[in-house]
Amino acid sequence: MRRLLEAREMFYHAIKKYAPMQILDAVVPRSEIARFISRVKELEPKYGIPVVIYGHAGDGNVHLHPICKDMPLNTWKRKLTGLMQDIYALGSEHGGAVSGEHGIGIDKKEFFNSTASSTLLDTMKKIKKALDPNGILNPGKIFD
Repeated sequence: MRRLLEAREMFYHAIKKYAPMQILDAVVPRSEIARFISRVKELEPKYGIPVVIYGHAGDGNVHLHPICKDMPLNTWKRKLTGLMQDIYALGSEHGGAVSGEHGIGIDKKEFFNSTASSTLLDTMKKIKKALDPNGILNPGKIFD
């Protein structure tokens, strides 16, 4: 088990040395992991961007790394946002969310706000307002 975990930890570093990449994570119900991954793989030809995928089958956390291969970096960056939107939309369609492990923060804010239900967003804003009426705790991380 230790060797398997060590190998998984090395994926990120190996991919990073291979090509420029983006770091994404999504969470889907365990029963949806295979379907979600299959649908993400169907996006690769649309964008011309390969996506390396691994994760934690036990909790549904899926790590996705779109890599820049066989295209100029500026073209890859231009296409990447659309791919990310599609990936996160698929996660939502499969009963998941934008992040299961690494949080939302600034980088995933637009994707979270476009995939989360209005009820969830309203509830989160009310909790934020109740606990942080002056907006001084992590300003701008999820809500503007």
